[in-house]
Amino acid sequence: MLYFLLPYVCSTRRKPVSETWYPCRMTSACCSRQTHVTLIKNCRVSKLNYGVCIMVTTKTICCVKTGALPTAWLQESGAFPVDIHATLNVTHVHWIERALAEDDPAYKQLIPYVLIRNSAGQFLCYPRHGTEVRLHGLYSCGIGGHIDEIDQRETLIETVTAGMLRELAEELSNFEQSAIQFEYRGIINDMDSAVGQVHLGLVYVAQCAAGYIPAPDKELAGAEWLNIEQLRPLKKESWSDLAFRLL
Repeated sequence: MLYFLLPYVCSTRRKPVSETWYPCRMTSACCSRQTHVTLIKNCRVSKLNYGVCIMVTTKTICCVKTGALPTAWLQESGAFPVDIHATLNVTHVHWIERALAEDDPAYKQLIPYVLIRNSAGQFLCYPRHGTEVRLHGLYSCGIGGHIDEIDQRETLIETVTAGMLRELAEELSNFEQSAIQFEYRGIINDMDSAVGQVHLGLVYVAQCAAGYIPAPDKELAGAEWLNIEQLRPLKKESWSDLAFRLL
């Protein structure tokens, strides 16, 4: 069976979905000349005008309803030294398709945001050039990523931790969990940007043991170790500035 690896564009949102493509397993009954989209569990089946049906898996990510969060966290941008796990638990979690969550301020995507500090007191920072194009041109001092459904555990704190450790293992080529001491510091909320309005950062400091220097992978190209004074003049993403308030 022939199939195409082509950029998929949602017919309603006109946004690409960068996921894994598979050959169509549908019957020929679905092969009409009209474009259609059908949601089947976590898969999207689409008929494009190439005479071939294709199926693309969609990624679901960890979100909470914005309305479930305390009003004080949402009134303005800020850093809050609060224990989110005392406010939320696993029953508040909603697993939502990422493409939908990115445009829906009714939900906040939970993002572990890790500041990595070496034994000399320097922080790892890098220029943003990843999948989030809205942050290109800025420096980041945190490693963060979405919590995927594969990270799901029995409790919220276990789920967040699983997502955080997976992300660090992806971004650091020599990641050693045993050589890092993690400390949760609070949350950051940015209401002044389109990115921030649909995300909530959970800030952790990862203190590296003496002799252990994490090696950034290619996703963090241009990374360097800088102290607080060296970081001040850099044009950083708002989350980095907010996160440093929690130190």
